[in-house]
Amino acid sequence: MAIVRYILTVWLFIIISACSNAGPGQVSKSLPDNRENRLMVAKQFLEIMPPKEMLHGVATRVGPKLPEKERKVFLEVINSKKIEQAANGIALDGLIKTFTVGELNAMVAFYGSPDGQSAFKKFSSYTSAVMPQIQHQVRTAVLAAEKQQEPQEQQKPKAQAQAIGKKEQKNTHSIK
Repeated sequence: MAIVRYILTVWLFIIISACSNAGPGQVSKSLPDNRENRLMVAKQFLEIMPPKEMLHGVATRVGPKLPEKERKVFLEVINSKKIEQAANGIALDGLIKTFTVGELNAMVAFYGSPDGQSAFKKFSSYTSAVMPQIQHQVRTAVLAAEKQQEPQEQQKPKAQAQAIGKKEQKNTHSIK
């Protein structure tokens, strides 16, 4: 399940990072932004960026890292028609819900170009190179934040105990 989540996250990150051919201040000429037009352009996008290719890339990168027994099952699943159809449906639905017609047109223009195709092929190497470093930075920062909170958490019970003790003293004075 984690592998599928990783696959979808990387794929969506690639889509989101798409560039527009329109420059700053330029209005992208496109169809009216409605579901039918989004569907039409999203289908064009999936023709040039089919999820099947993304799944094949994941199988190529992840498969060899798995133990032999798990690898066989993983490759059968990821190369199955059922997963391909599911990925297409999920991708199409996600594209329609997330992007405007103008954004979809920009993605089609970018990823349909030679530079866009080249960038897509390199994106996996890019994320493989930077993600471990980013994860390390986040882990380090979380550990530092946890250490910083430890003394505060340890002081809370002492402060609560002191408050209870003061209450008890007050109550014993009022009883006398």
